[in-house]
Amino acid sequence: MRTASDETAVADQSSSVEIVTQALSQAAEDIERARDAVRALLDLVPRAEPRSPSAPMSLVGCDGRSLPPLGLLGEGGMARVFLAEDTTVGRHVAIEGAPA
Repeated sequence: MRTASDETAVADQSSSVEIVTQALSQAAEDIERARDAVRALLDLVPRAEPRSPSAPMSLVGCDGRSLPPLGLLGEGGMARVFLAEDTTVGRHVAIEGAPA
């Protein structure tokens, strides 16, 4: 036989489950919006331009196959920073290329 306190506990658990379910649903929507924003930002990144032969770049330790450059993020007096995709782990990375 259920008591009033049992029914209250069941109601509280149901309410908690509903709150967690709503929070997870909201988090999933937020993640999808963030992915869309990252994709939009990646579209704005200028594509990598080949360096002139007179100024070669050195990406020491990079074979170029697992880290194909996607675009130039920035350039300073000492190096260029490229956006690349690390195909071994499936994520975007930044690579600094120093003059050779």
